[in-house]
Amino acid sequence: MRSLKSIGQKSFGVLSSLAIAAGASAQDAVQWRVEDGGNGHWYAFTDSVSGLWPACRMQAEERGGHLAQVKSQATQQFVLILAQSTGVVGDFWIGGFQQKNSLEPGGGWTWLDGSQFTFDAWGAVSAGSGSPPSPNDWPTPAPGDEDFLEICFRPAISPFGGWDDQGSFQNPSLIEWSADCNSDGLVDYGQIRAGELEDANGNNIPDCCEQGSDCQINAVQWRVEDGGNGHWYGIRFDFQTAYETKVALAGAVGGTLGCPSNAVENEFVRQMAISEGVSCRLVLGGRRDCDACDWRWVTGEPWGYLNWGSGEPGNGGAIHIEMFPSSGQWADVNDDDGSCGHYLIEWSADCNSDGIVDFGQIRAGELEDANSNNIPDCCESTKGCDPCSSDIDQSGTVNAVDLAAILTVWGTDGGKYPRADINGDGEVNGPDLAAVLSNWGSCP
Repeated sequence: MRSLKSIGQKSFGVLSSLAIAAGASAQDAVQWRVEDGGNGHWYAFTDSVSGLWPACRMQAEERGGHLAQVKSQATQQFVLILAQSTGVVGDFWIGGFQQKNSLEPGGGWTWLDGSQFTFDAWGAVSAGSGSPPSPNDWPTPAPGDEDFLEICFRPAISPFGGWDDQGSFQNPSLIEWSADCNSDGLVDYGQIRAGELEDANGNNIPDCCEQGSDCQINAVQWRVEDGGNGHWYGIRFDFQTAYETKVALAGAVGGTLGCPSNAVENEFVRQMAISEGVSCRLVLGGRRDCDACDWRWVTGEPWGYLNWGSGEPGNGGAIHIEMFPSSGQWADVNDDDGSCGHYLIEWSADCNSDGIVDFGQIRAGELEDANSNNIPDCCESTKGCDPCSSDIDQSGTVNAVDLAAILTVWGTDGGKYPRADINGDGEVNGPDLAAVLSNWGSCP
């Protein structure tokens, strides 16, 4: 049916709390960010008239997505404010449908992933329309007449986006991208947009997933044999996130924001940024916590090398540093200064103290990383990466002698038993005791 409907008296004002890309228009994909209470998925509206529901479903799948599944009130609110911001007014398809041979008109409504409706926003009776509440197969009740789900959104009259069962009208549609084929916790579509995953055929499905190969983060090692430090570096893109969020995102993949703490490293990063096509500024790991505070690297590396551009630092209240790839020089920047969104991640951790950066060993398959957080599983286990490291006296067995050594030098750096600091954190403490107890018995 084409009547105007609402889902109740809740104020449309609650929608203003959901952030979207400023100036977005129809066909621009927008992410519902996790930090804004979202699901991390991406959404985009199609043209004003796209087709019947089955055709729109096929078009969405051809673009690597699916018709949007609106499974909660929060998702409904996000969808409506996205429609308002992009100028979409009227009716549009989403990914619900009525299964064949279901009890009409309300039976068997299902999402494209096969799940049943646990939330709905069926429209109420519209003033003067004479129609019953949806779903209704109105005005011609007949099995199969109106088997597809649309949202009716008319902000001036019915701003609450009531759902309606529909069949034969040509509508625009809302596409959702939610696939995470490499199971890294990030939606593939966003990683393709950021250049982190290759998509040569432009179907919004990572090439590595179609080829059955390993989908690794796009990163480059500054090799020791080339005069480097053995660390790995990658450039990612997220236009909307604040600096603190970029710090967290880098940590979530086992790294830190990159810290070029000498001229040679700075030039390496500059050349990498150019090769990655970064034409604007690149966020680095230099920061300060207040206007009068000293600048520092987020890694704790010594603050000594400086490469400020002309007139820099000159931005009172600025909290972080960004690099101009054209010159390699730095600027001090506020979060609201129009950052271009690119940021540098550096992987330097060596949790097993073997002199090789863990990130590279994971990529090479030398260390297991089942949860794909770029931290070796052995480092997250009390057993450690070398069970025999708990054999402090190197007798071939972890036993009471090793336990006594731990207790003797407890709270120190190991003293006369340097091997007692099993995890190498500078202090003999609980984790070292746990390592001895977890590896009790003969060394493998």
